[in-house]
Amino acid sequence: MRSAISIGTVSVFLTIMGIVGCGSGEVAERNAAGSGSPHGHSHTGDYGHRGPHDGHVIELGHDHKYHAELVENDDSERLTVYILDRDLNEISIDQKSIVLILSAGGETTSYKLDAVDHARSPAVSRFESTDKALFHTWEQYADLTGKLRVTIEGVSYVGRVAHHSHAGDDSTHWH
Repeated sequence: MRSAISIGTVSVFLTIMGIVGCGSGEVAERNAAGSGSPHGHSHTGDYGHRGPHDGHVIELGHDHKYHAELVENDDSERLTVYILDRDLNEISIDQKSIVLILSAGGETTSYKLDAVDHARSPAVSRFESTDKALFHTWEQYADLTGKLRVTIEGVSYVGRVAHHSHAGDDSTHWH
């Protein structure tokens, strides 16, 4: 009986902390792993949309308030991420970098994507990495998963990334 009360008390406490934390200005992490959507698509990683730069759209948060678009450039071997609003229009955020965490080949590695033109303006919409290790990891592994971490207006958002290839096929697609 005592353990049931303790679990119930903890559950109520965590629920209250979740409500208070999100409403009090504290940083709240919102995952993009929801299921079902009023828009009729999945919320895991890229859900079928192509972005304005012909990249893969990643949902940031459950409510479609923000998105990121990941664009791979084979010629320059770089990855670029654009921060987008609900309608997939570019928006500027006041961040010097964002983080892409990838799991492949049994290892997980964090990569920093730096703000482009941050010296000119503190608020930017484009982040890039010219890290050849990141690009080669992105291109090399058939089944790659990860998370994109972005802070917008003091709130930390996480978008899920999944990049897969079909067996016997060199092409890749997103989930």
